Amino acid sequence: MGVRDFRLSGLTLSRRAATMLILGASLLITLFYAFSHGQDTNWDQRNYHLVVPHLLLHGGFWDSVQPAGFQTYLNPLPLIPAYLAIMTMPPLLATAVIALVQSAAFMVAGLICLRLERNSADRGLAALGFLLCLASPMALSEAGSTFVDLWVSVPILLAYWLLLDGGRRGPRSVALAGLLLGVSAGMKLTAVLFLLGMPMLFATGPEPALARLRLLIICGLACLAGIMISGFWWHWHLWQTFGSPVFPLWNSIFHARDYWPEDYHDDRFTGKTAWDLLRYPIAWMIGGGGPAPGLLGPASETDPRDPRFLLIILGLSALAVAAMLNARVRGRFAQSPAAGLLLAWPVIYVAWLYLFGILRYMMPLEILGGAVLLGLVQFLPTMRLRQGVLIGAGVLSLVMMHTGFFGRMHFQGGWRTLAEHPPVVAPRAVVFLAEQPLAYVAASLPTDARFIATGGFGMSPEDRGTATWGKINALLDPSAGRPLYALGYKGHDVSADPTLVMLGLRVTAQCQHFAVAMDHLQLCELRPTPAPKTP
Repeated sequence: MGVRDFRLSGLTLSRRAATMLILGASLLITLFYAFSHGQDTNWDQRNYHLVVPHLLLHGGFWDSVQPAGFQTYLNPLPLIPAYLAIMTMPPLLATAVIALVQSAAFMVAGLICLRLERNSADRGLAALGFLLCLASPMALSEAGSTFVDLWVSVPILLAYWLLLDGGRRGPRSVALAGLLLGVSAGMKLTAVLFLLGMPMLFATGPEPALARLRLLIICGLACLAGIMISGFWWHWHLWQTFGSPVFPLWNSIFHARDYWPEDYHDDRFTGKTAWDLLRYPIAWMIGGGGPAPGLLGPASETDPRDPRFLLIILGLSALAVAAMLNARVRGRFAQSPAAGLLLAWPVIYVAWLYLFGILRYMMPLEILGGAVLLGLVQFLPTMRLRQGVLIGAGVLSLVMMHTGFFGRMHFQGGWRTLAEHPPVVAPRAVVFLAEQPLAYVAASLPTDARFIATGGFGMSPEDRGTATWGKINALLDPSAGRPLYALGYKGHDVSADPTLVMLGLRVTAQCQHFAVAMDHLQLCELRPTPAPKTP
């Protein structure tokens, strides 16, 4: 069988059998974490993962007003598959389907490890690298959830797999890789990080420099095409409606008329100093490091434990020093199939830290951790040393790994964030969402209902005349005859809500109480405040 054999501890498998084992292990591990964590009820699901595709598919999106805050206007395309699974399948089956798609990220990571070791007669190192890819706590915490980071990682990892093709890397595979990267970035803007790392994959390779430059240009043009395919339709709608293609983000640049001229940016987790490049990986290894009370980790609300980042940074630093001091190491690096990946990883990591700092946004980089470690040990002098380092990294990762939780509940007969006994709502109702996250209740109410989140941007009296106020006025026009309701948490007084007061609406005693997931809610009728009597 030659170099197509897969050997680990004396066991020899064909490449096809090794691939099947990678696929099976990826699926089983993802399903295990999906079911062991319980049914997903995360905060973002209750805020926008359900309401946005629900309203979009039932024709109520553009009439509603910011039901999920700024997240209302993120590209809904990646949310639709999980929504359809939830609405059409029992919870266990829906979770299994979601996890099946997500498991493809680990499958591709395993194929990347095989590719990095394809010239070796012993592919046991590839197996160890793949196991280190599986030891990704943030990715496993999303297994079976409605977060899109894990399944959006699939086309990104496929693209990197294609670009690591070495001598067989041709215009077609490069164009396909660029298309996949662009589609990912069009669906989720934070995936642009992996476009930044893409040029590094062309920095080395068996092709002449001019040929690699030509391939890079092809890849870049394909990236633009992919962004147009997955994102143009949505951003064009935003441009037509609000005057900004990324409303309400980056408004200091685009100046959307419904939002103040400043950038919305969650800077709780972003790096502030050069020390953070090392501080974050140390915190991921030993725990803690949250930037504020209630934030358990430096880059997440949860506290994942992952020593691989620190190992990678130390390994890349040692390799960089060795390459500067030794021409032979530089030569080996230029010929290594992992060279592009080893150059791309730090570029993406640094860009992520200072642009976003939210761990979920660099999930493909987390999953590639095992492949990067595999590429690094190729520069060690002996096979025994390479195996020992990878085994030690694997044991350390498995012992220390801790996955976070983003809101889970026990499985029941129905999906927990869909109301088993929804309130009775009159046809064509307008529902004010007085608190967050409540927009998920929309998926349990009639499809002709429309929703307004109180206190949204562009809703103050001085903002009258904007598209936001145009929609509000149309919904509240007495001639439309729409019944009005306010939705809030049970026991909370929504009668003093500033938006309702500003609109002259009062809460009546006609309230219905119901429960969804962990929330106890009330839906109360609204009436116009009577005009004061003149003497």
